[in-house]
Amino acid sequence: MKTNLGSAFRIALAGGGSGGHLRPLQAVATELESRGHQSFHLFPHGRMEDAWPEKTGTPCIFLKSGKFHRGAVPGRIWRILRAALEVDALFQKESWQAVLSTGGHAAFPVCLHAVLRGVPLFLIEPNRIAGKVNRWFRGWARRIYVHYQKPLGLTRNLLRSGTPLFLERSEFDIKPDSFLVFGASLGASSLNQFASKLCEYDLPGDLVWITGEKEYEAYRELQRESVRILPFMQGMASAYENAALVLCRPGASTVAELECFRVPAFCVPYPHHRDRQQELNCEHLVHAGACHLVEDSELKGLHEEVLKLWGDPQRLLEMRNAYPEKPVKSAAQIVAEDLLRGLQG
Repeated sequence: MKTNLGSAFRIALAGGGSGGHLRPLQAVATELESRGHQSFHLFPHGRMEDAWPEKTGTPCIFLKSGKFHRGAVPGRIWRILRAALEVDALFQKESWQAVLSTGGHAAFPVCLHAVLRGVPLFLIEPNRIAGKVNRWFRGWARRIYVHYQKPLGLTRNLLRSGTPLFLERSEFDIKPDSFLVFGASLGASSLNQFASKLCEYDLPGDLVWITGEKEYEAYRELQRESVRILPFMQGMASAYENAALVLCRPGASTVAELECFRVPAFCVPYPHHRDRQQELNCEHLVHAGACHLVEDSELKGLHEEVLKLWGDPQRLLEMRNAYPEKPVKSAAQIVAEDLLRGLQG
């Protein structure tokens, strides 16, 4: 599909279910908009998706077919096919020139539509181990934008762009040299338990603890002047900029954020991934000396070690300096420029 160089493109963004799927797409959408091109999210309803139009200002179209990955297999297949037909009807009505996807179940019918209609398909894979949907559609992708040099499961049409980051500044006043604790978008019970015990110690700075909405009520009473407890934070850039140290799950987007802000970290991989994908995500940072890898089962004995490192500015500086240098262009810029070149060629 060729278009005149002066034309504005309209890009469908496919992916949802988590911040790790939505935020890279939003980062590229912002970059595309700055260049005079349009984009919109195309996904089923969900907790994060329903709040996305107001949160970002990017147009969103919601599929009526619902979640595709729940229930018996025949029901899932039917919902996916129905969603693909719905996407195709939308395409005939509104039209778009490309699909950019981060994978996941929410993206499947949109990617399927792109293949069947011959719409240029571009994929973003931030993980060290490629997700199922990206692996299934890799053969049809014009380009796959990756964070790692050789992601497992992908071999062709790769461009190492890094992970596009969509980061806002917080409305909260976060003091410098804070210790930042958070799990995934819904929180992590083991990390919350660790932080609750840390509150019993004499802390060398402020603890900024993001519990996730599910467990916030269980811990909110532990808040005091030096312990800020939040169910979630809209504006993680401020938190990273003022963090001396982080304790987190090393999801793909989180690892990219740690690299962007060069924050020393204790990375605690989710223990129930059979492929150990989060451990592989942060492996290069651990080897470089920028992060420490900690098993979930080891958290109970980690408090003294955390406090010791938190109070050691020289060691923290050494860990910051162990991070790789940031590229001149952001990942969102690299993806947007390459995608547009692919459509204009």
